[in-house]
Amino acid sequence: MSINDRMLNERLDEWIKHFKPTLKDSKQKNEKVFTYESYGKTIEFAEKLGWIDTHGDAITTTWTSDDADALEEEAIDYINSKGYKIIHESS
Repeated sequence: MSINDRMLNERLDEWIKHFKPTLKDSKQKNEKVFTYESYGKTIEFAEKLGWIDTHGDAITTTWTSDDADALEEEAIDYINSKGYKIIHESS
């Protein structure tokens, strides 16, 4: 290997080190992420994305914890369907 080849390889290694994190960062910036914090914020975010709550509300109808769980699960499924990765706040 000539001196020029070695210098070229060293520069190429530096170039790769310099741009590789940038490429990784750009992939992460394009990833949609929703951080789960609470029931209410999940429902609110799903509604902002266009989800429509068809379950009524606890004030005008009789609700159980199963109803609340079903509502939250439906909202989470909707968020997923919009291409969001859901992570928990503690993750």
